[in-house]
Amino acid sequence: MKKEPAILVVHPDHYTAQELAAALQDFGLNSLPLTNAVDAIEHVENLDFDVAIVGIEMPSAFPQLLFDSLKEDWIEILLWDSTVEWDVREIAQTVRLAAVERGWVRYLIAEACCSAWCGEAGKPVYRNCTHAQNDYLDAKIEEVGTALGNRERSTQWRDLESLWSH
Repeated sequence: MKKEPAILVVHPDHYTAQELAAALQDFGLNSLPLTNAVDAIEHVENLDFDVAIVGIEMPSAFPQLLFDSLKEDWIEILLWDSTVEWDVREIAQTVRLAAVERGWVRYLIAEACCSAWCGEAGKPVYRNCTHAQNDYLDAKIEEVGTALGNRERSTQWRDLESLWSH
């Protein structure tokens, strides 16, 4: 049985968070609306969410705090401008794609960690690594970074992210 993505919707306005969560549930996505940043961080630490949709009205440091609260795991965080007219079908599709990306990123991280600890094809990497082994590990880390940098987002989300970063 295929597991549907678990979505956290965080927006300071309770009604807005409820509306988006209900719309996502209509598309078969499990979603939880929250309005409080502290509650959201606690939920992310204790439950397994694939994607967090964060309203841009939340404090600017909140998305990074939410991401950092996972420590050793990964969550896709999508910034959402609730003042813009959105096509709910497109939001649902973007959220599904973000959940798939999360799975892919988790795989890449696990693969890089396994290579770092076990070496390629089971060859051990020792604490007293040679220069060549360190170069190999650096290349693996760069490979994961490149894969993360090449992820494709929908046009509306990229536009929103570019506005957010300015």
